[in-house]
Amino acid sequence: MKIQSLNTGFNIYHQNRNNTAVNFTSFAYKPGAKLSIRNFNPLKLHMNKFFERSLLISRLRFQELSPELMPYTHEVSVGKSYAWDINKDNRKKYLMVLHGAGQNISNLQSLYKEVINKTSFAVFAPEYSGFGKNPPSIISAMSLDNDTDAALKYLTEKKKVNPKDIYVMGHSLGGFIATQLVQKNNDIGRMILVCPLESLRNRSVNYNIASGRNSSKFTTYLFKHFGFLMNSLNKTVRTDYFIKKINVPTDIIHAKNDSILNYSSSKNLALNCKNLNGLYLPDSGGHGMDISKIDIITSLLSRN
Repeated sequence: MKIQSLNTGFNIYHQNRNNTAVNFTSFAYKPGAKLSIRNFNPLKLHMNKFFERSLLISRLRFQELSPELMPYTHEVSVGKSYAWDINKDNRKKYLMVLHGAGQNISNLQSLYKEVINKTSFAVFAPEYSGFGKNPPSIISAMSLDNDTDAALKYLTEKKKVNPKDIYVMGHSLGGFIATQLVQKNNDIGRMILVCPLESLRNRSVNYNIASGRNSSKFTTYLFKHFGFLMNSLNKTVRTDYFIKKINVPTDIIHAKNDSILNYSSSKNLALNCKNLNGLYLPDSGGHGMDISKIDIITSLLSRN
């Protein structure tokens, strides 16, 4: 290993003004049902609200395709969604990029440009149901899994790409989605996790709700003093669980000054990783996809 310093409980089913429904923990509130104090879990409400706002922001943040990428980019239908296939010179190797919450495939174009210009890889960026230009829909761990299954099938069956020539990269929440995909497909060439969350329990306290603000003092207080409320949440987004099942060579990148998700999340994941190539901890860069992380990613891709 190389280290470099560089189903129990109650869940509310939300529906906002854009008719976006979020059921991330797979428990739905049925209209007319009565709330009981015994089953009421405010931390679940907190996380559902986070995902609800993430979907809305994802659609609002859609950006125009860069002129630099336009000659190489094709928008293709994948399952019930779509993806950007960015390929220069008919390349046979692909980096599948899985974005985080509150993002869409158009928000990581700086990464796509560097991959296209500095490596021998093409980029495949699948969108999730309900995100980006997709119509509002219910999201869950299962829906995200279905979306990425369809994306991988598109590459291997329609484009005839060898799984060993497919690298999967997940940023933030995309790290969980990546491990969920790769643990079922251990013939993938490599996995790269960028600022991944260890579990939803970790994210609940440290992550903001779509606007850069930290979780409320009330939520933090509940987490500290009533930990049992987190039990059902802790069973849903479990990157730490899936990574134990993965034999694919894995690299983890996390900035030490990430104020959204502490880099201890990545250090803990590294300890559970069976085939860790490297843990990269740059001093700066925050939680976003900044140039320091992009440089590490392109360096990793250029070695193969």
